[in-house]
Amino acid sequence: MSVNLAVALLMFALLFVLQKRGATGGTGKGGFGSKGKGLPWWAIIGLTVIGASNLAVTGLGMWIAARLEDLVGLFGGASDFLAGAGMIVTIVVVAIDVGRDHKADKPAIVAVGLLVLLFLVADGPIANAGAQATTSIASATAGGIGTLIGA
Repeated sequence: MSVNLAVALLMFALLFVLQKRGATGGTGKGGFGSKGKGLPWWAIIGLTVIGASNLAVTGLGMWIAARLEDLVGLFGGASDFLAGAGMIVTIVVVAIDVGRDHKADKPAIVAVGLLVLLFLVADGPIANAGAQATTSIASATAGGIGTLIGA
């Protein structure tokens, strides 16, 4: 198993455990953070970005991105436009979800994970910058974790 896949699985497992304990604020049970409100939204989004970025650079992530590209390609020549529109929609979903109650609920977590994969599908300057950021995040986290565990 690659270090990137291990980091992705670790981040998603951490999000799952935090969600079950109510630490993400999704259930209102509290647990972590100040005054029992859970983790701040930016911590949850950060864990999701790290996990999704590490997943995106693995073979599984490339396969998922290729299937997304096939799905978007069903609409003909406007596939890059649709992938770009999908990026905008995911950003809007995150902004609305976080802006509504200052919590990163499931729609925001899924949208951020999908956004990272859409960076690999879309074409253009924003998608290229997003793909480079994804690769940089994955390299930094996998390198750091790899050094810590001796991989």
